[in-house]
Amino acid sequence: MNIKQLILIAGLLAVQGSAQAAGIESEEQLESLKRAAQHGSSEAMIMLSVTYANGEGVEPDEVIAMRWMREAIRNRNPQAYFVKSQWLRNGHVVDADLERADYFLERAVGAGHAPAMYEKAARKLREDMADQNAIELLAGAADTGHFGSMYLLAGLLENGMVSGEPEIEKAAALYSTLAIRNYRDSREKLRAYARFFSQQNTEASAEIVASIESSLNMEVIEIRGEAAFANTLARLTETMRRPTTGTRIRRAQDCGVQSLGCQVVFDRTNGVDSPAGSVSELIYGYGR
Repeated sequence: MNIKQLILIAGLLAVQGSAQAAGIESEEQLESLKRAAQHGSSEAMIMLSVTYANGEGVEPDEVIAMRWMREAIRNRNPQAYFVKSQWLRNGHVVDADLERADYFLERAVGAGHAPAMYEKAARKLREDMADQNAIELLAGAADTGHFGSMYLLAGLLENGMVSGEPEIEKAAALYSTLAIRNYRDSREKLRAYARFFSQQNTEASAEIVASIESSLNMEVIEIRGEAAFANTLARLTETMRRPTTGTRIRRAQDCGVQSLGCQVVFDRTNGVDSPAGSVSELIYGYGR
């Protein structure tokens, strides 16, 4: 195994991002989240499930956590499949069951859930860095705008592990998108690419440098902590106010529809997967 492969494997095991503090801070917020869940929001159901599973602002209650998780799964929510797969893989809330974990992961992947696609691709790449099926799966997740997938794919591209030779322009394009979001060390990588292309002294390279500098000069605006959580609750509350069909059947939003909910909800500290860590991760997501 060469040094480039070792570097990429280290990237696979690294923490995929850091979510700012956010979560239930008052009884009013908790009640708002419950009302949204009772009105059919799968996103709210999952947030409630993780809230009770981890005891964030409430007393931990695995019974309630599982109740809301089952509701979200009944609504065929891809993110619920994914969180459940993590719980089963790590024995969190439920007993560990790797076979069932893989089953729910496949359901999330089949529904096009980008974090699940990344998770499956990362597992396959740890076993074989040249696995083309894994690379295709990773590229599919990157196409949806999943930051962790874009970052890992850029690393594969610049090291020639996709087509057999370095594809630095494609890698630079991915880092440009990530730099605007200030994701990990993308801005530093992009500056290095700007220096590289500026040395080529061609019209094409000058255009690439101009594009890179444009990305680096864009202002990064982030909504943090309480504001993001408040915005999520406000959106869910607004959804409840819309006219209904008159039926009592719960109707859940699809994962990712006007939502930040389709994010990866675990990290890999020291190479060990940890289960859906917090409501904050559900809002911001690891792999942002």
